[in-house]
Amino acid sequence: MRRYFYWLFFLYLILIINSSALALKQFDFQIRIDSPRPGDAVQGIVPIIGNTEVRGFISFEIMFALSGDATQNWFEITTSLQAIEDDILGEWDTNTLTDGTYTLRLTVEIEDEESVIILLDGLRLRNYTAIETNTPAPTFTPDPGQTPTPTITPLPPTPTPLPPNPAELSPQKIRVWFVGGAIGALGILVMLWFYTSARKKRMP
Repeated sequence: MRRYFYWLFFLYLILIINSSALALKQFDFQIRIDSPRPGDAVQGIVPIIGNTEVRGFISFEIMFALSGDATQNWFEITTSLQAIEDDILGEWDTNTLTDGTYTLRLTVEIEDEESVIILLDGLRLRNYTAIETNTPAPTFTPDPGQTPTPTITPLPPTPTPLPPNPAELSPQKIRVWFVGGAIGALGILVMLWFYTSARKKRMP
């Protein structure tokens, strides 16, 4: 009988660990920075738009650092105890910074979970230098009397929106799955306890 309890306890631990991993994976999709994007050129006051609204939210913090800095010194932009849903998380004042490439870091503290960290690399600060532009291709001018050869410019493919992912888990589904598994494991333990008690009563 003791062996069954050990197996059930082991399965219950696996259930808890998997539930926590799935919850963190779901948080990774919900917590995000929508603007600016990696590689963007920024200047002046930069609004940072994103989402920190998740179940169990405690606080969030946004910091910046110079990319490639060996010391990796992080400087605070903003901290908040209030979750923000798809809006401005904070404003990054770059007017006193040297032009270069920077990294933003969003850290969200979640109750009973590990902190979720989002890194936004390759932000090109251009307050005092010109923003790089693409060099246009040279235009072909035919000689007089020469018939120009038409060129075919392929059109970019039209993106087709993907259908909703049926495998994506919502926090509600994770909670229901976790509670259902816990109740199921507890029910099995109770049934085994009644079975063992009944066998002992029947024994002379």
